[in-house]
Amino acid sequence: MKIHSVIRKGSEHRVFCEDFLWTEENERIICSVILDGCSTGKDSHFASSLYGKALRSQFSTLSFIENKNLDQMAKFVLYNGLCQVNTVRAQLRLGIGELLATIIFSIFDKETKELFVIVVGDGVFTVNGEVFSIDQDNMPDYISYHIETLVNKDSFDSWFENFNNKFTFKDVKDFSICSDGILSFKVNKETSHGEKEPIEFLTKDSFLINNPSMLARKCNILESKHEMVHTDDLSIIRIYDDVEEKLEDFT
Repeated sequence: MKIHSVIRKGSEHRVFCEDFLWTEENERIICSVILDGCSTGKDSHFASSLYGKALRSQFSTLSFIENKNLDQMAKFVLYNGLCQVNTVRAQLRLGIGELLATIIFSIFDKETKELFVIVVGDGVFTVNGEVFSIDQDNMPDYISYHIETLVNKDSFDSWFENFNNKFTFKDVKDFSICSDGILSFKVNKETSHGEKEPIEFLTKDSFLINNPSMLARKCNILESKHEMVHTDDLSIIRIYDDVEEKLEDFT
């Protein structure tokens, strides 16, 4: 499997990019996470980074439970990462408004080609060309709202079991997880030389697929050629099996 990622500050965010992402893999699995800080929260770049680093710290411990299903592995990472965040919250006396971030989390099994995705908040992901958009009308039910309750293992188990926005797929060859900034592209119709569909171009199209900077290059193409700019912060992780590269004429 090959992995591409990009993270870019939105045009309407003047100081910080409030997204955070990481991908880790071992012989069996690939874990990918995108965190999208709440723009109306306080120091949202810190919130997404804190959650991201706490979740990433759990990856090395997955080897102890690799006989579990993917959803149980995700549950393990989320719960223990949440407990770490709660410890930092208490130590630094952080308010809930300083901990607001959407979580888009995937685990892919390289042997079985099975994929598990959970989206806590707003986000977009694609699987074998099909687009899934989780939209809570910019009013996500952030996990931090419930952090004091969910650090209780029984409460977390119940929350996870009844949580709706988790998905399992089989025979996965190409998938992406994205912050909802991918939905924020705007075009200057007076100067554009023809519009592209950003989700299609960035997560499904195979142009530049073998270029290590594919996603950054494609974002630049959307901006320079098609006058399309994302107003919200944008993060994308795209993971795929062998895909034939499509050639395209830019003259």
